[in-house]
Amino acid sequence: PGLNKLNYDLILSGKALFTDRKPYFEASAGIDNIGFGKFRPFRVDYVHSITSGRSYGAFVVGINFGF
Repeated sequence: PGLNKLNYDLILSGKALFTDRKPYFEASAGIDNIGFGKFRPFRVDYVHSITSGRSYGAFVVGINFGF
């Protein structure tokens, strides 16, 4: 409900890649349409990846230029 009031968009994603040597998995969650008024170009994501027993996480900030 709070995301709807602020007019934000919730983004959920999952990906997997299987090769002969090792599999790769990735899951992410983020919020899009961040800004003020009609100026809302920002997006923030948290990405978590798992490959060959290792686990990594990072925040990603994106800007949409609207081209």
